Amino acid sequence: MKKLTALLLAVLMICLCSTAFAAEATYDSTKAFCRYLDSKDFTYTVRGIQGEKEYEVVDIPYTFSDSGYRITCKAFFYKNGVEVGFRVWNLIDFNQSFVNSMYKVCNDLNSAYRFARFYVDESDYSITCATDVDLLTNDIGRLAYEGMMNVINVARYGYEETLINYAK
Repeated sequence: MKKLTALLLAVLMICLCSTAFAAEATYDSTKAFCRYLDSKDFTYTVRGIQGEKEYEVVDIPYTFSDSGYRITCKAFFYKNGVEVGFRVWNLIDFNQSFVNSMYKVCNDLNSAYRFARFYVDESDYSITCATDVDLLTNDIGRLAYEGMMNVINVARYGYEETLINYAK
């Protein structure tokens, strides 16, 4: 019994220490978004304030239910509190020989989906899906969540309908 109690105490200490080192949201807009994610039982990681533009970054892992494909949506909250950008980098990686075809694929996807954009990244031969949201509302958490779900859904449609055919 003493060994079990000691083991449980050790596990509890590890859990308490690991959460103590996690970054906490600084900007009010990020805090509102995180509260909304909590209400929807999302898993996320606040990465803190980064870069010279002082974005506050939140990583949100997501799995497409139909295919089981995993992505990470990154949220970049601006210091001004009224803007957020969402990016799904490396939606797919593709062979360098497809680069010209991928520009056409992205143009076709951009024509089909108004509220998110697809980009070719030639530095690593991957596709990015992105959107930006103005948070000019009293319900910042909900609006940011809807923006995140929009980019995730558009990324999913683009992946499952077209991009999967080009993935490495």
